[in-house]
Amino acid sequence: MTATVTVFLVHARRGEVAAQLPLGAFAGTLTSDRWTPYTRWAVDSRQLCWAHLWRHFAAFAEVPGPAGRRGRALLAETDQLFAWWHRVRDGTQARSTFRTYMRPLRQREILLWLGSQGRHAPTAATCREILVVAPVL
Repeated sequence: MTATVTVFLVHARRGEVAAQLPLGAFAGTLTSDRWTPYTRWAVDSRQLCWAHLWRHFAAFAEVPGPAGRRGRALLAETDQLFAWWHRVRDGTQARSTFRTYMRPLRQREILLWLGSQGRHAPTAATCREILVVAPVL
């Protein structure tokens, strides 16, 4: 038995059936992108992939004007989150301290909300999609 496993599956169709094949009755924490079939997993057992989110925020940051400023702010928040997490992982910071530090950072979802209201349509659409799944950030 292993505590950590990564599963990759190449499937001819991208649908709920394809998601179920490798996962079945999976009981751990599912880290995934925002693909719709994953929404069937309970919020307390799902985590969005931060690499996917970081790429979106980096794309926002390249847009001129308010969308770019929000993208850069989201990247800065993400970098801070990972700086704290790396301390937990290397044993120099308690997980409880990480949770305490994260409380105000989680309130920064306002950046996503502002992005969802912006004039840059691709950024606004992606921010709206991320907000739908905000509980699994």
